Amino acid sequence: MRKLFRYFIFVALALMVSMTASKSFAKEFRAISSKKITGSWKFSDPANGPQKLSFGKDGTYQLDFDGDGKKDIWGSYRLSQDWIIMNDVGGDFVFDCGQQGAYTYSIADDVLTFKIMADQCPSRSQAMTEQWTRVVEHNRIVEPPIMMKI
Repeated sequence: MRKLFRYFIFVALALMVSMTASKSFAKEFRAISSKKITGSWKFSDPANGPQKLSFGKDGTYQLDFDGDGKKDIWGSYRLSQDWIIMNDVGGDFVFDCGQQGAYTYSIADDVLTFKIMADQCPSRSQAMTEQWTRVVEHNRIVEPPIMMKI
């Protein structure tokens, strides 16, 4: 009986430690992932309506300029610390964007802001001066699954 009681106490303590560690890990995971630029970002332009900028993990991006769900501009990007280099390769405004654009960026509270360092592309540099809010995908798992070892 005494052994069984010790076993239950051990299991209860292990579960409490595991749950605390899992919550801490989930909080850390969200903090780290919220600083990543990959994913989708939005802002509402008074003249053109909602815009959506999406950065892929493969180094590509696309912009839905007028909220119709179609990509209007697409290209590639490279990151280096807090710098991003963007190169438009296709879409509606490529004619005035023959050069790469260089920006610094920061993410705080799921808001992405850019500061122009060098960009001769008027349409891209205008859009990049806005504050972009992260688009939350509701069908994705946000927290990692809780795994316990006993």
